Amino acid sequence: MAQITTIIPVHKFDDEVKTLLETSVKSFAATSKNNPSDLMFVGPKDVLDQVKTLNIHEAEYVENENAWFSAQINSAAKKVKTDYFAILEYDDEFTPIWFDNVVKYINTGDDIAVY
Repeated sequence: MAQITTIIPVHKFDDEVKTLLETSVKSFAATSKNNPSDLMFVGPKDVLDQVKTLNIHEAEYVENENAWFSAQINSAAKKVKTDYFAILEYDDEFTPIWFDNVVKYINTGDDIAVY
């Protein structure tokens, strides 16, 4: 079972966003290969319809018409089925060891808070 859900908020979709989003998703796939993780996109329906054309397998899509970043994250966080979630903006990337390090911290003990 996945320990972490990665939420990617997307509020618009054009050629630049498509290229950046593809890079973000590749970094997610590369860093999460040793640690099962869920991927979730959140945004307006018309934007998510365009994201779906990228054929990203096993992703969940959460519709939220509110353009505010915090509102998008809150609506996606309510759908998360894992104990933890991370936010990856469409124009960012995870470093190659990100998931490994987070999983180490999560599994260290209950006295460590992960934010």
